[in-house]
This record gives sequence, C-alpha cells and structure tokens, in this order.
Amino acid sequence: MSSEGEDEELDDSGGDLESDDAEPDDKSEETSVEELLTLSADAFQRADAALRAGDLAAYQQWVERAAGYIAKAQELLSQSPTRDDSDAA
Repeated sequence: MSSEGEDEELDDSGGDLESDDAEPDDKSEETSVEELLTLSADAFQRADAALRAGDLAAYQQWVERAAGYIAKAQELLSQSPTRDDSDAA
C-alpha cells in the first residue's frame, strides 16, 4: 500500500499521454488560441514534472505536445484578420 505522498509524486510525473485530458477532442478547429495556450502551459508543467521525476521520455513527449499546441495557436493567429491599429482607440 502506498502513502499519500507517493501517490502525489506519481501524479506529478506526467502521467500517461494517451489517456490524458490535456489533449483536446477532434475539434481542434474549434479550439481557441487561448485554449491552445492554456493546454501548452499545462503540457509544459507536466513536462517539468516528468523531468523532475527523471522520466525523460515523458518529458520529451510533453514538450513536443506543448510545441504542437503553440504551433496550432500561431496558425490560428495567422489566419485571423489583421486588426488595424487605428481601430484600437
């Protein structure tokens, strides 16, 4: 039987990438830039936890996932109509 502290340590190790909630459903086209950036921040936190736990494979996977979210956000931003600065005031 494991102690509560050990369970918390396992939860911080990055978890199973396949069953994780950090991945949006197949509605990536509907995912906002803000959501993608939130997902990337979560993935970077999980990567950091995996690195602290010594799980370099999970660390690499979480970093790659975070980079993918950022790339999708950049793509969405590049597709957005550009705002004219004269509209800002």
